[in-house]
Amino acid sequence: MAVTYQNTANGEISSTGGTVTIDVGSGDNRCLFIGLSFQQNNITVTGVTYAGSACAFHDGENSGVNRRVEIWKKVAPSTGSNNIAVSYTGIDDGIICGATAFNGVDQTTPMGAAVKASGSSTAPSVEITITSGNFAHDVLVSGTNISSPSQTQSWLNNGSINPAGAGQRNNTSGVRTFSWTIEDTTWATVVCEILAVASATIEQEGFRFRNDDGSESAATWKANQDTNITLAANTAFRLRFLLKATGNPDSIDAQAEARVKPSGGAFGAWGKIN
Repeated sequence: MAVTYQNTANGEISSTGGTVTIDVGSGDNRCLFIGLSFQQNNITVTGVTYAGSACAFHDGENSGVNRRVEIWKKVAPSTGSNNIAVSYTGIDDGIICGATAFNGVDQTTPMGAAVKASGSSTAPSVEITITSGNFAHDVLVSGTNISSPSQTQSWLNNGSINPAGAGQRNNTSGVRTFSWTIEDTTWATVVCEILAVASATIEQEGFRFRNDDGSESAATWKANQDTNITLAANTAFRLRFLLKATGNPDSIDAQAEARVKPSGGAFGAWGKIN
């Protein structure tokens, strides 16, 4: 299974108002990637909510005392058009908030370890290795005039507040450089993988024949586990399988089938066991 892109939105948030509204569609294993860009020396983020439900902090990066970016996440966000709200303390310089919705994300470990960078130049960049099936997404903070994303732009907000913020994404496997062009020379960025739900497998570990002589708890066994038997014609019996599942077995569409070989004859066709 692979992570798939769904939707993105962004906006400016200040103490006088402002939320970011994102429309999260249906689909399995949803996750929201939320990126915040703000003045680190003036603001401390104390919480993020989506549709009134708390989001979880993932990681962040500072550029001295001037700039800060943070990644937050919401596993299994509610579908529909809902608001992202950010709570913070400090001087009201405002926050750029962007969000991207994905499907196919691991619901236990939705994001990998963050790769972070900061500096004083006009070409911020950071490298990350993307595993096949995953996405990577970054968030950037700078003073003014961000442009020229090297990957697919999710948001770019050079709005009315200082600083500016942006985010971009990529799902091509291998080492990828997430870079931008800026005018202001103080910046910070952080990028992480959005992790796909692990591929599911089912492995047969054993079988055992049983007599049709009672309830599931009381019926007796015909033979030891993994032992073939011979039955008289028209004999009712039960057969129990032991299966080992990994990943998400609910994603596997499987059925049990059987075929019969009459005495002295050939095997018949396979048929589904109901």
